[in-house]
Amino acid sequence: MRRAQAVRRHARNDRLDILAKSADLSAWNKLVHSLENPQHTVTIALVGKYVDLTESYKSLSEALTHAGIHTRSRVQIHYVDSEAIERDGVYYQPSAYAEPYPITRHLIEEGRAHLLEGNSFDTLCPVRILQGMRDPDVPWSHALSLVDLLTGNDVELSLIKDGDHRLSRPEDIARLEAVVAELVEKVRNIHTR
Repeated sequence: MRRAQAVRRHARNDRLDILAKSADLSAWNKLVHSLENPQHTVTIALVGKYVDLTESYKSLSEALTHAGIHTRSRVQIHYVDSEAIERDGVYYQPSAYAEPYPITRHLIEEGRAHLLEGNSFDTLCPVRILQGMRDPDVPWSHALSLVDLLTGNDVELSLIKDGDHRLSRPEDIARLEAVVAELVEKVRNIHTR
């Protein structure tokens, strides 16, 4: 009865042209904007059993997605079958660019021995990195992080604003060829001194 009266009262207020305070949706709009306009891409390999049943990992994948919203990142989750790696020694990760990529037990074990963990290093040679900023697989922020780890003086990073993962357009190929030619000339000059 009271609910019916409240509904009638609310309707009566509408008829009286009483302005109700509108909801503050700024936090919601910010969340939607972060979700639809990520600044970074994070790829996470989730290694476990029953990865074909992605619903069994729903709470984890949702938590990662929400963390991505908070950090303005698109979270890409690759489900890797641990049983396949244990049983066969390899898991074949599907690729949009070529044949499936093999992830082997040896690769995972060897990778642990080569973690940089934020330590700087010198390659002892010139370094040129060309990175497409529209690359959905390797965020350009990774290239910045790598450059930050390199201690050598001859390090250059070129960000190609509309470049994708492959950098295979004619203008990208021309840029790559110019960089290779510049490096060949630089090495030639070092050896002729």
